[in-house]
Amino acid sequence: MGVLAYPEVFAMTLLQMQYVREVCRCKSTLKASQTLNVSQSAISSSIKLLEGELGVALFERTSKGMIPTTAGEVFLAGSAAILEQTEALERE
Repeated sequence: MGVLAYPEVFAMTLLQMQYVREVCRCKSTLKASQTLNVSQSAISSSIKLLEGELGVALFERTSKGMIPTTAGEVFLAGSAAILEQTEALERE
């Protein structure tokens, strides 16, 4: 089995991908929430739900911030292409 174990029924959203990307960039749910203009709790709960669906932790939560785990890096790389394509379609 690979780093991520996908369940049979999976409800991942583009919004969750955007949240993960921004938290990775900012290393903080608070800073990500300010950038995205959503509540910190919305981002935290969305990421926790995603981690539960995937069955892996995407971030290591430390006193220095949120650091992507190996699974988080894999998720970020995979979702980056999806987000880029979606954003390109929105621009057209």
